[in-house]
Amino acid sequence: MNVRLLAGSQYMISYIDENDPLIDHVKERLLNHRDQALYPGYVLYHFLDLAAIRFLQVIDQIADRIQTLERQVFATPFANEIGREIYRMKTHLHELRQIAEAQEEAIKIIRHADLPYINQDTNPYIEEVASRFSRVPAALDAFKESLSAIFDLQLSLKSDHMNVIMKTLTLVSVIFLPMTFIAGVYGMNFAFMPELKWRYGYPFALLLMAAVAVLIALYFKRKGWWGETGAKEK
Repeated sequence: MNVRLLAGSQYMISYIDENDPLIDHVKERLLNHRDQALYPGYVLYHFLDLAAIRFLQVIDQIADRIQTLERQVFATPFANEIGREIYRMKTHLHELRQIAEAQEEAIKIIRHADLPYINQDTNPYIEEVASRFSRVPAALDAFKESLSAIFDLQLSLKSDHMNVIMKTLTLVSVIFLPMTFIAGVYGMNFAFMPELKWRYGYPFALLLMAAVAVLIALYFKRKGWWGETGAKEK
């Protein structure tokens, strides 16, 4: 929405590029305060105040969206759409920041300049609008920092998840390593290996490999390397 306002001591002209309910809201306010409709300063106040309220509504929507992104990061840390959404939101925040700075500068000029349509009666209203707009840039900057933190959090969660996968694969490899060694020893087929002709040699080898695997797994479990995340090493 692009609104142009031209104010003088006895008139107020507004121009909007497209149909927008802002005009209707201003009319509704002026109908409820007919005495203010005769003074351009009050009309200007209503335009600026409604614009500030719109900004604050957008800020509330962005805050809700950021909270949703935080929940999505923990639920699906590998979702690439989260990173793209963060990039789009940061671009949108940058554009809003530029608009908010321009609005804040315009209100600052209105507050301090000697304008014919601003007097002691309208000054408190303009100050109220300035107070509303003063919250906008700080909120937008805080949102940008929150989005950066969410992006870093997603990278951290991805890294942690990959570390868990690599740790699991490493532990499985360590368990199978002695089993592979035992199988290799009894697979050498030397002439003088009594176990090869032993009746219970085959089940003994299987039980030995199973026992070694269980002992190693129990050791890992006790040390906190396998099982619940965050278990302390004893």
